[in-house]
Amino acid sequence: MRHNSSLKQVLAALMLATWIFAPSLQAQNSDPTLNREASVPEQSIRETFVRTELYFGTARDNYDSVSDAEWRGFLDSVITKRFPEGLTVIRADGQFQDDSGNVNKEKAFLLILLYPFRDWKEANESIEFIRNAYKKTFKQQSVLRVDFGPPVKVSF
Repeated sequence: MRHNSSLKQVLAALMLATWIFAPSLQAQNSDPTLNREASVPEQSIRETFVRTELYFGTARDNYDSVSDAEWRGFLDSVITKRFPEGLTVIRADGQFQDDSGNVNKEKAFLLILLYPFRDWKEANESIEFIRNAYKKTFKQQSVLRVDFGPPVKVSF
């Protein structure tokens, strides 16, 4: 994820998907037979959480792509230190359209974080540190951030 125009396109697509699917989701939630919350016992929901996704591209101009070993080192030394409670990493194939109209494909990593809403300020500082460190370390123009926030109901 290296170009601002591609970030704008991704955000526009997310907004469009929300606009298209929100009415059907609201209708689903209004039908008690389709209510997913009913399957989660209230006592297991302890607090309100925020979900943040970070998309890390690996392609670099004038350098080899970020290797699995480099990613693992960054994950261990930077990300895990800030979110030792847990996280999820998914390997992905990403693509974006650059300013010239070319579609660029690259290996990417999707980081999913869930953290209590009450810890949002500290988590936000850590997330921004991670994004800036990745951009600087691996010569990236951006790290896409998507926040799904509160409430995200979590059950352990």
